[in-house]
Amino acid sequence: MELGDIIAFYYNNKILVKRVIAKPGDWVNILEDGTVYVNGTVLVEPYLSEKAFGEAD
Repeated sequence: MELGDIIAFYYNNKILVKRVIAKPGDWVNILEDGTVYVNGTVLVEPYLSEKAFGEAD
């Protein structure tokens, strides 16, 4: 698995699709405004039109 890969898996009878943003040993921090940091560097996500806030299922 490499950074940027897309993975899909079943969880609680749902298919979840996720993008790999970090590897083992990396630190991920998500601020309240939705900004994501990996190892202290802002994750550049130009493909997003808006940030997600709060809980997601």
